[in-house]
Amino acid sequence: MKLSYTFYLLFLITIIISSCDMIGQNHTTPETQRDVTLEETLWKLVNFQDENSLKSDSGSSEITLIFHEDDTLTGKSSSNTYASTYSKQNSILDIQPVGTTEVGEPDGSKYWNDYLPALKDVNSYAIHEDELKLYYGENNHALIFKAIRFEE
Repeated sequence: MKLSYTFYLLFLITIIISSCDMIGQNHTTPETQRDVTLEETLWKLVNFQDENSLKSDSGSSEITLIFHEDDTLTGKSSSNTYASTYSKQNSILDIQPVGTTEVGEPDGSKYWNDYLPALKDVNSYAIHEDELKLYYGENNHALIFKAIRFEE
C-alpha cells in the first residue's frame, strides 16, 4: 500500500510541475521554429493511423503529450491528465504503464479510451518536420502528433 501511495504522490507532483512549465510558453512561429526533437516539445494528437495507412481524426479531446528529458512523459486530454516514464534507444521507444486521472470525458471525445491502450503499446517513433508518429501494434498502427509549441 505504501508503494501505491508513493507512486500517486510522485504522479501528482509530476503533473503539477509539468503544468507549471507550460504556462506562458510561446507558440511555434516561423521566426521561432527550430529542429523538432522528441523531448521538450508539446505534441498534439491529430490522427490515428490504421494498418492500411488510413487516418482517422483524433476527435475533440485535445490530447497532448510532452516527453521530458528526465525520461518522464506527461499529457492531458480535455478532462484528464496522465504521466509515465519511458526509455528510448535510436527510434525504439518503451513506455511504462501510464497513470491517469479518471474523470469522464465529454461527449465527442471517445478517442481518449482508444488513446491510452495505444500509447501503452508504442514500440517506436519517427519525426518528420513537425510531425511525430508513435508506432504500435505490429508497427502498422500509429498515433500522429503535430508539434504545437516548443518548451524554452
